[in-house]
Amino acid sequence: MSSLKLPKDLEILRLCTQQHTRYQVMQHFHNHQSTTEAYMNRLLKMELLFIVKEEPYRTGKTIKWFLITAKGRAVLRGHEEAERR
Repeated sequence: MSSLKLPKDLEILRLCTQQHTRYQVMQHFHNHQSTTEAYMNRLLKMELLFIVKEEPYRTGKTIKWFLITAKGRAVLRGHEEAERR
């Protein structure tokens, strides 16, 4: 089981309260593609993010849109509550 890598994972969860692609997340945080993919894949595996829709892109490629899950919202809300105290 993986653990959260704070604060980057929380920032990604906050960003994904609205639909975003990996590319948009990469642009927002100014990360390399491989780093962003590693973060996003780990959050998918932990079931904190899910793929809302996939759209065909270029030959054989797809664009995946990500959104936070209910479990992800609970984790985010817990960390925000802890920061307030």
